[in-house]
Amino acid sequence: MNDIRPRRDEAGVKPRSLGVVFRNLRVVGLGAIASYQPTLGSILNPLNIVGKIKNVRHPPIRDILSGFEGVVRPGEMIRTFMTSCPTTSNSNVHPVVLGRPGSGCTTLLKTLANQRKEFYSVEGDVHYDSLSPQEMRANFRGDIRYCPEDDVHFPTLTVDQTLTFAAASRTPLQRLGATRRQFAHVLTQALLAVFGLRHAKNTPIGDAVIRGVSGGEKKRVSITEALASRSPIGVWDK
Repeated sequence: MNDIRPRRDEAGVKPRSLGVVFRNLRVVGLGAIASYQPTLGSILNPLNIVGKIKNVRHPPIRDILSGFEGVVRPGEMIRTFMTSCPTTSNSNVHPVVLGRPGSGCTTLLKTLANQRKEFYSVEGDVHYDSLSPQEMRANFRGDIRYCPEDDVHFPTLTVDQTLTFAAASRTPLQRLGATRRQFAHVLTQALLAVFGLRHAKNTPIGDAVIRGVSGGEKKRVSITEALASRSPIGVWDK
């Protein structure tokens, strides 16, 4: 593993990097009243038609984030502390946001990870180097990795199988003479060693029914799987 970087430099392979900058970021979501599921009685009730028309014209929206700005340069790892009421944050890539539940941590992380569909609207300027969020979604969606708080894996796959699949799905075009399988194997073994998972490489991930690795080991598998995908931007919601 120690000779990979010199060989990469000799071959002229440039490492990939990406940063993110955001200014006047405002995220708007629907209020709690819009989250109720309709029942058969509410659907058939003609009085609710007036309420539906009112919600379409004037949706019950609320600001989740407002006035956020910051820069994350390539190679940086940041942590942002948030209070129960989001305020302007200037942070100078792996953003980690700490705060109380309901303070908007997940909203900020999902917005930076370009996952905007669940929000009513996202306003402000967000750029990934010179690329817009629309260009990232259309052409470089795999370059931003969002890791949710819950560890979701295929429970029957072993740790080694999970990481090997993640590494094989994002192998680079230039692999210094190695095949796709060889590159995935070397990367997987290196990550298993770095995160102390060699002893559990043949253990199933498991879930509530299938016995597998422990909770701490499953969290390490999630982090390792994200790193195996080689995304320039990693966003961690832990």
